Amino acid sequence: MEFAIFAFDWLGKPVWMWLTFLSIVIALLVFDLGVLHRDNHEIELKESLLLSTMYIGLGLAFGGWLWWQLGAESGMNYLTGFVIEKTLALDNVFVIALIFSFFAVPRIYQHRVLFWGILGVIVLRAIIIGLGATLVSNFAWVRTTVAMERVRLPRQKETRREAGFPNIGDEAGVRPPWPSGGSRRSCRGSRWSTARVGRDR
Repeated sequence: MEFAIFAFDWLGKPVWMWLTFLSIVIALLVFDLGVLHRDNHEIELKESLLLSTMYIGLGLAFGGWLWWQLGAESGMNYLTGFVIEKTLALDNVFVIALIFSFFAVPRIYQHRVLFWGILGVIVLRAIIIGLGATLVSNFAWVRTTVAMERVRLPRQKETRREAGFPNIGDEAGVRPPWPSGGSRRSCRGSRWSTARVGRDR
């Protein structure tokens, strides 16, 4: 009976699964900072490649465990998110390099600065995601507001096209339909010009 709390669902998954995930993350953070980088040192290319390979392998192994435990759909969702996050992380490398260069952070301290920065991002993101998921799960008006916003934007674009104002992303050379005998309204700074359309005779 005392272990029933571990089977309780939180955000659609059992508590024991969340605890397992958090335990793995904390263990990896302690291992990285407390064992591998206990002493400040410059990380060479070989060490960097080995660490990247290890962490990517652990991430993929976790995705395989999710696939086996929760099914193909959950596993594919995780792996899709994993690939997207790794892809989006590429631009962060350039931003981080610029920041380190601007503030002249010595290479010997770059790993520690980067570690605590990323840890802060993980904590803040977890808080925001958890809070957002809780709001969506418990308050119907939040879902209604988000749904209305998603419906309103496409209708707004269609209204702009019908009125003669081009939307960002409209293909070059494609003009919206003009009502017979109407006028083409222009959008300042764009290629659209005001011109009176001749009426049918």
